[in-house]
Amino acid sequence: MNIKTRRLIYLFFILIFAVTAPLVVFYTAGYRYNIQKGKIEQVGVLFVNTTPKDVQIFLNDNLMSKVRPLRLPSLRPNYYQVKVTKDNYFPWQKTLEVKSQASTLAFDIVLFKNNSPVILDDKNIQTFALSPKADAIALANNDGLRIKNLSDNTEKLIWPTNGAEIEKIIWNKDSKNLLIKKGGQFFILNTNGTDPVVTLNNIQNNLQKAEWGNNATIYGSTGNGLAEITFDNKQSKIIATNIKDFAFLNGTLYLTKQQNDKILVYKYSSLNIFNRLTELAWSKNLSTRFIRC
Repeated sequence: MNIKTRRLIYLFFILIFAVTAPLVVFYTAGYRYNIQKGKIEQVGVLFVNTTPKDVQIFLNDNLMSKVRPLRLPSLRPNYYQVKVTKDNYFPWQKTLEVKSQASTLAFDIVLFKNNSPVILDDKNIQTFALSPKADAIALANNDGLRIKNLSDNTEKLIWPTNGAEIEKIIWNKDSKNLLIKKGGQFFILNTNGTDPVVTLNNIQNNLQKAEWGNNATIYGSTGNGLAEITFDNKQSKIIATNIKDFAFLNGTLYLTKQQNDKILVYKYSSLNIFNRLTELAWSKNLSTRFIRC
């Protein structure tokens, strides 16, 4: 092989490197060519979580993996048809938009059994919530909050409210307590109606949003801070500041923070002393929040 041929081969590989290196850099940075839009855009992220867990999730009629929650980190910005199915259950279907540099979070998608409808109550229900084991239901009307046993249809009034409207009911995992929102305040009720009602706003001031953590813990937002409340001993502590939103899912606490012109999504771990926040994703959409579907 003469020197001219070697130089040509050398220049050829330099040219290949010069062309492919920027493409690799752009690809790893999340840039993809959107054929439908005819332009290059950064990818978005889609999170999907369901109840029950053993369901089939389709994205534009393509069956996804069985990992739950489902996380798709490199989707081209577009509208996607998400369908969740399970035998003997009604399917769930919705078109979700995945935006460039944004995270679309579809949490707590619930499938209902394909049974004939049965009237459980006809007493002007304000709101209701099914227990985790699906063996009881909490019902609120003008009289107050009642627990109805679905096996024998017996019911018990556990909290008279004298006409005040109950806005939200959330069971904890062991079905022993309820988180109630009424009149802009949050309360903890024992489902047996035996323990005194605990007013969370008396434990933590400026409580604006509250969710169950484990069976004895409540997480609540206080303006821009996140509080961890143990209602049995009536203690509260701020575990994160400058947050935009939060959600507790499958034993893990997620939260969002705004940093300049983007929203960062974090996973919180109390076991890590030095850095309790792990960054998962970020979004250019400043209105990014957790949505329960």
